[in-house]
Amino acid sequence: MSNCNCIGVFQINCLANINYVGFSPDDNVEDVLSNIISRAAKSIKIMIFKISSDAIVQSLIDARIRGIDVKIIVEDRNYKNDKKVMDLMQKNKISIQVCKKTSNEILHHKITLIDSTGIVLGTGNYVHEDFMSNHESILFIESRELNQTLAELFNSIWHNKCCKPNDKIIDISKFLFRFLKIINKPRVKVLILAVSLTINLFLLFQ
Repeated sequence: MSNCNCIGVFQINCLANINYVGFSPDDNVEDVLSNIISRAAKSIKIMIFKISSDAIVQSLIDARIRGIDVKIIVEDRNYKNDKKVMDLMQKNKISIQVCKKTSNEILHHKITLIDSTGIVLGTGNYVHEDFMSNHESILFIESRELNQTLAELFNSIWHNKCCKPNDKIIDISKFLFRFLKIINKPRVKVLILAVSLTINLFLLFQ
């Protein structure tokens, strides 16, 4: 157990239990992380740049099957690059939000929150090849206060900075197509369809 003075944006004092410190590739960090996930009792929240490890993905699916609330925020390009993995998790009712890149900003966190106290912090993405070949570190601690602070950060990004794939497109399409039902002029209908298509294409590829 160690006292830590967390100085930064949130400026909080926290009492943290350090449960595990590991370093890849020497330590079996991938299996340790999967085991930590398997011990969740209520919820798992992950903010990650990239996730594709079969072991970790399976542990998340198993957790969801047990009734654990699993939410993941992932960076936009890696959602697209790992679409099969994302589809598999979503098929198993894991909630995923895509953090859209704005300007030069990208989501680069490697944070996992387990229930109301567990926190996994590390340097590496949840990718098998990275665990096997890269020099990365992982820290598993327990702190209710720090967990709450990071959960607030998670919720802020989840609600304010991210959107589920194509949700904006669906909403705008529904809004524009309402007008088609009340407009009888063919040229106006064509214009509305063109505007809808243009906006949707812009949102899809931004």
